Amino acid sequence: MKKKQQTTNLRRQDLQRFIIARKIKVARWAREAGISEGTIRNFLTKRSETLTQATVDALAAAMGIATSVIFPSVEKAEKGRSPNLTFMPKSQGGFGAKDLPVVDTVKVAGGARIDRARISKLTERPAYLRRVMTAYALTVHDETMSPAFEPGWLIYVDPSETAKVGDNVIAETTDGRAVIRRLVRKSKAGVTLRQFNPKKDTQIKADKLASLHCIAGVRYRR
Repeated sequence: MKKKQQTTNLRRQDLQRFIIARKIKVARWAREAGISEGTIRNFLTKRSETLTQATVDALAAAMGIATSVIFPSVEKAEKGRSPNLTFMPKSQGGFGAKDLPVVDTVKVAGGARIDRARISKLTERPAYLRRVMTAYALTVHDETMSPAFEPGWLIYVDPSETAKVGDNVIAETTDGRAVIRRLVRKSKAGVTLRQFNPKKDTQIKADKLASLHCIAGVRYRR
């Protein structure tokens, strides 16, 4: 019993550190994992002493990472092994079907240019984007949003969702530039976006903003 309690405490600490380090929105993560937000919050606040292995696996699968990345204190990393993702049948066109386009980006001054005419490859479609036919993925190429997004990570974009303050977004301007940023203010006059590295806020006027697409998820690369 003592060992079980120790494992629970270590898992709780790991989960708290992971959420803070990645600046994760618990509600969205829970939704993507197919579990209730209360399951995570109750465990973190010690209202619950249980976090089942099925829940642990679901949290990791929602991000496309191994459980050992989230819980390094209690989960052993297996060398050379890919994350154990639970995919839906490909015939359903859901999680596991390689039909989500990874669009190319070209570096330009002040950001990048998204070239939707060029698709570098197709990747697995997360379950939460199953019915979003306009969804696409992008590879992160710079460190301006580190540690939230690191070079080489794959981000999933949902153009159908309305961006709210606090969301991570892809903002495109009328001159064709695109940046990954955190939305911190939104009004009829325009938007204020934040980059993390170095920390800096920039404004884009409404007449210069071509689109604002929500980042729905991320696949971490180790």
